[in-house]
Amino acid sequence: MQAHNYYAPTPCHPPANVPNPAGYPLKELGTLLAPAVIRHQVNTGVAVEMIASYARSISHVCVQDLFDVQRPRCAPSPVCAYDLVSADSSEGKDTASRPFIGFLRKYEEEQTELNAAAHLDRLADTAAWKAQMRALNKRLDQAATEGDDLKDLKIEHKQLIARRPDRAADPKLIVDNVTPGALENMIGAGSKSLFITSTEAGGLLNGRLGRSTDLLNNAWDATPIPKDRVDKERTFAIDYRVSGHLALQGPVLQSIFARTGHLAHGSGLTARMLLTVPHSTLGNRFLRSDQSATFDEIDALGERVTALLKEGAARRQRAEARRIIVFSEQAARYFDDTYNHIQANLGRGQILHDVAAHAGKSAEQIARIAGMLYGIEGREGPLQVDVLERARIIGYWHLDQFLAHFGSGQPGDQRVIDGQVVRQALVTIASRGLGYIARGEVKKWCTKPLTTVRFDQAMQLLIDQGYVLLHKRGRTLLVAANLWR
Repeated sequence: MQAHNYYAPTPCHPPANVPNPAGYPLKELGTLLAPAVIRHQVNTGVAVEMIASYARSISHVCVQDLFDVQRPRCAPSPVCAYDLVSADSSEGKDTASRPFIGFLRKYEEEQTELNAAAHLDRLADTAAWKAQMRALNKRLDQAATEGDDLKDLKIEHKQLIARRPDRAADPKLIVDNVTPGALENMIGAGSKSLFITSTEAGGLLNGRLGRSTDLLNNAWDATPIPKDRVDKERTFAIDYRVSGHLALQGPVLQSIFARTGHLAHGSGLTARMLLTVPHSTLGNRFLRSDQSATFDEIDALGERVTALLKEGAARRQRAEARRIIVFSEQAARYFDDTYNHIQANLGRGQILHDVAAHAGKSAEQIARIAGMLYGIEGREGPLQVDVLERARIIGYWHLDQFLAHFGSGQPGDQRVIDGQVVRQALVTIASRGLGYIARGEVKKWCTKPLTTVRFDQAMQLLIDQGYVLLHKRGRTLLVAANLWR
């Protein structure tokens, strides 16, 4: 296939009976995911793109502990995904999520019941081990007090430490209210596969976990995470996988990014998120007495998700490595074309420049989506170009969403909002006949308090757009409003 010479997702035409004003590429989800999404939309009337985000997200979860994907000339990467949905109250976030999150909750409950006896055994083993340790510590204390040789007791202590039972815990998959420390503990206990989710994620993003961007970034990359404890040796969380799906109301998202957006964007957290801003269905979701809900397609997806989750758990028990999905020769060339195409649109003056941090991750996001499709559909052999092309279309749709929400001049661009404040200050200064003044003085005229970072970003945007005249006096750079702009 030839490289694309302009940035635009390939159009998709979903079934006529499914409202899809945002043009979500439904058919690219394939013959298992797409029918489940369509069926849930027909049953509920909720925005199809929001339903699709949940269906795709849980599909990443069920394959993330079975597969890694290896892009050309790169080390294997996880197939995990972070999703962020911005939808206002009563738009059906809980309704959209219910059957798909329900697959995971049902699996979790079944595993807890199956592990009930083993859980009690582990509790008993742990209690017995602690009793042995207390007794041994008393013998060590006594021997040290009496000046006896401690050599044999130290060997016995090492042997007992090595026999420490695994911590008794219910199998955990869904994490919906977690602190950074708790997340580190869960992924630090060995090979774990977790899913962070919330349909009202404002509290989570405003809280400690939302500010722990390094931890969340490392979790997306499955990077070993060190954990230091007082008087204990350093440990590492390794061989884990974490996906996430966070949904919150639009005003809450705007409020969070108005205060801390620079942290999320600058840290790379939003670069790792597949954004969905669904169209409003308020006033259009009517009940009909002649309509009956059916769930065959949804149940079929649930059976596949459960089977893959069980397969992942069995792999861990056997201590086997995850399967690595490699690219076919044709898919590798197509991936290079896609990567280069995105890169060509990242430069200054190009359409993706203002969201370069996010767009720069798009090629990897596409590879992860392709890995998810490969796993959920039970593919064998190298990744073929047809799967990669479907993943590219889905990835580009989410990239479009991010560009529309956070690109320059869009409602979510905090620089534009702050730029209006700074420009009004410059106009006020000009109306007083003050002419050129130092940048720092302009900040004092702003009617809304701005941090230094936000003021500098807004000023640079105004300069780039030609709203500011510059004048150098010695080593000082002075500014004034360009009233002719």
